[in-house]
Amino acid sequence: MFLTLGNLASDPRAGLLFLDWTTGTTLQLTGEGQTEFAADGERRVRFTVSEAIETPGALPLRWSKPEPSPANPALDPALRI
Repeated sequence: MFLTLGNLASDPRAGLLFLDWTTGTTLQLTGEGQTEFAADGERRVRFTVSEAIETPGALPLRWSKPEPSPANPALDPALRI
């Protein structure tokens, strides 16, 4: 994260890529990032979008919610937190 903040200070151009593993859709965002420093010391990045491209079915791979392996031992309910 620290290197990213330094990179944005020298060149604010940035891109974000979001993948929807269920449908294979991608969303590409390009724009500029600006680091903001709050009074409490928290750092944030404000991203201003200049272009968005959605591509349905771009990914040939699909992902589903993971399931526990049948090889895992049964959980002891008394040990649950």
